[in-house]
Amino acid sequence: MCGRFFLNGDLENVITSFDLINKEDDKKCFDGKEIFPSNTAPIIKGDNTLHFIKWGFTLKNNKNLIINARSESIEEKYLFKKALKNRCVVPANGFYEWKGEKGSKIKYKISLKDEEIFSMAALYDTFIDEKGQTYEAFTIITTEANEEMSEIHHRMPVMFKLGEEKVWLAGDENLEEILKPYKNGSLKIVEDSGYEQMSLLF
Repeated sequence: MCGRFFLNGDLENVITSFDLINKEDDKKCFDGKEIFPSNTAPIIKGDNTLHFIKWGFTLKNNKNLIINARSESIEEKYLFKKALKNRCVVPANGFYEWKGEKGSKIKYKISLKDEEIFSMAALYDTFIDEKGQTYEAFTIITTEANEEMSEIHHRMPVMFKLGEEKVWLAGDENLEEILKPYKNGSLKIVEDSGYEQMSLLF
């Protein structure tokens, strides 16, 4: 699972790190923060462009946000299968996970030991809101946890260090090889202050 993540406000660093070819004006609205479902966040599309869209797919007549897509079933479930042509990655400095019983969960921040910034595999699609307006949204792809992550949760986002995201964005169809747990021994996991995660259906 990935229910929250973090990206600092230095979008110039994102643009430089991923060698992006454009800058959107609305990036001025993003000042760096802990990003929650339904928030607007930067993503990178296959044409190497930066965009700011909402986190969470929606189903018709269902207000629950679908913030994660399981890698094992994205070729089977209609909502994800039709979005497979819309690949993107989500730049991040870290993501969060919780461990423990409800009411006393411990919050952990997970990042890469040797990389300040990385990206997470995602899909985006177009939706229509209650006012009939179209908007784009993304969902983050998850896979089985690697060894160190499994101490906290059985799922983790599909993570790419800089450069690795290009294979996913290029549309390579070997999904099993691409959408896999990050290599063991590479994660930095630390306790992080904060309140218990909201209840989410996904």
